Amino acid sequence: MLWDLLYESFALDEDSNMFHGAQGFYTIPIFHKKNTKGFTALRLHIWKEGSEENHDDRFKIHSHLCYAKSLVLYGKILNTEYKTEVTVNRNAESSLFFVKWQTPASKNINQQTSILQNTGINILYYQSRQDEISEGSIYEIKEGDYHSSVSVMDSNVKINATIFMFNSEKGWTENGYVIGPSEISQTQTVRNPVESAKMIIDELNCAMKN
Repeated sequence: MLWDLLYESFALDEDSNMFHGAQGFYTIPIFHKKNTKGFTALRLHIWKEGSEENHDDRFKIHSHLCYAKSLVLYGKILNTEYKTEVTVNRNAESSLFFVKWQTPASKNINQQTSILQNTGINILYYQSRQDEISEGSIYEIKEGDYHSSVSVMDSNVKINATIFMFNSEKGWTENGYVIGPSEISQTQTVRNPVESAKMIIDELNCAMKN
């Protein structure tokens, strides 16, 4: 029922935009509401061949500014959580990167361009938990916690999708960071529009109907 409503709305709304996300999926903004208490945002994330155009695996581990929850609509997602600690070792391989947006993320959570700026804070990190999230299940990410999410593909499943929600009223932190190679000073991500958006949405719809 949920997907049927979304699919119909995409078909009716010619202004629906799909972008290449920084974490290896296509993203479509669905809903955004802001008030004096904070904001809520919903996005559709789709993983398939070609969706990793903007993805750099060296920067896959990241945290969010606010509480997030994800519902797996189709397929499976492998979500990994990490713990970090600051190190004074100047030869450490990893550093924290600050995400610089065109405008503050509290004002617009859906922006096309961002810059990752090395903070000079070297860290160590280790995996603390890993879960395979199946279709119809939900996983949560607390504000400031580090994680990475990847799709689980096989010979039968070529496309995965989730509904991703941000809710700053349930939790907010001043800074969200990405873990990356310490030798890099900064890098830019441009979330380009996807020209074949309708074809991708139709492919997902066919997969979910079969």
